Amino acid sequence: MQSLGDLPGRPFIDPDVDPYPFDPFLSLRTYLRQRLPAGWWARDPVFDAGAFSVVVNIPENWRGNPTSAMLQLCPQPGSTLWQGIGVIELKPFYHKSPWPSVTCRR
Repeated sequence: MQSLGDLPGRPFIDPDVDPYPFDPFLSLRTYLRQRLPAGWWARDPVFDAGAFSVVVNIPENWRGNPTSAMLQLCPQPGSTLWQGIGVIELKPFYHKSPWPSVTCRR
């Protein structure tokens, strides 16, 4: 019996190299997409000075403390995001202005 790797035209995959490496940008985008409330949206993550930062846009009709809301978005300590991410800075943007950010750490 042959494996799919033996088929002609199939590239050789080294078993010592992970064919699905951890992509922190994709993982962070997916995490936020799943957890943001309806109407909220996040810009693409930016990596700078050893930390990932994300601007989270909050709709005008929402009521509450944006900085407090960012605390609820921090990943849990056991989250798979912490595999390749050490620090995440969540920056709320509400009523056409930036608010104080929240730093999530592993």
